[in-house]
Amino acid sequence: VSTQSTWGKPRSGEVVLVSGAAGCTGATAGQIAKIKGCKVYGTAGSEEKCKFLVEELGFDGALNYKGKNQDQLLEAIKALCPNGIDVYYDNVGGIMSEAAIKCMNKNGRIPVCGSISQYNTDNPQGELSAEGRATVTNQAIHRKWFLVSDYMIQQEGAFKQLLGWAKQKKLKCPETYFEGLDSLTPAFLALFQGKNIGKVVVKLEALANPTIPAAVEDKPVEENEQEEAEKTEESQPIPESTPLPPPVQPPQVTVNATPPPPPKQANKGVCAWNFCSVFK
Repeated sequence: VSTQSTWGKPRSGEVVLVSGAAGCTGATAGQIAKIKGCKVYGTAGSEEKCKFLVEELGFDGALNYKGKNQDQLLEAIKALCPNGIDVYYDNVGGIMSEAAIKCMNKNGRIPVCGSISQYNTDNPQGELSAEGRATVTNQAIHRKWFLVSDYMIQQEGAFKQLLGWAKQKKLKCPETYFEGLDSLTPAFLALFQGKNIGKVVVKLEALANPTIPAAVEDKPVEENEQEEAEKTEESQPIPESTPLPPPVQPPQVTVNATPPPPPKQANKGVCAWNFCSVFK
């Protein structure tokens, strides 16, 4: 419903592989590819997640990547997608993407949503190896990074389409809940530790004894009396001596002309705001 109208273009009967498929974005992308009539496969970090993708979200198959090196991933993807891959929705980068690219069919498409496997590593792999770049060139693969903010003009239509699919029960929205504000940090870290299925939500507790202003007890007023009172109030002129309120001054904003130095070991990557970066 957003970037994939340009870069993914899934067609009925094609094979789609989604990495990070048990996350919020991957789960949505895979389900929309199914709605489009594709054969959809996903990669995830546990057998539980793989089972969820197939049994709950309707994926045609799933691969647990944990404990596998690049060569093992390559063989596993070949077994999962024996006819090759037409569209690879890339959420993770790294050795998973290197292996998936080697399984791409001619004129395949790779919308690159993220590279989460590289964000917090001490030795980031970088964009693509020389061999990976050669495969992209030789197979005429269309590969491109995107940011959902580049497609905000499509936001309204995307929400309507997603909501329609959800109401028709074609699209499920899995969520992992954390309780209380104290769980905010663990919830955030769970995104990078593979502990979530779907969107991570921090559920805040309601106040046990909320403070509510005491109601003013007025004498009941008949309906016609209330109307007369309102008319009288509206017709009263404003006294000339009533001073005008002072103009509201805008808040003062301090801009630091010298930006802070970058982190010592900042990893190269693109942050994709992708809650709605899915197929059209």
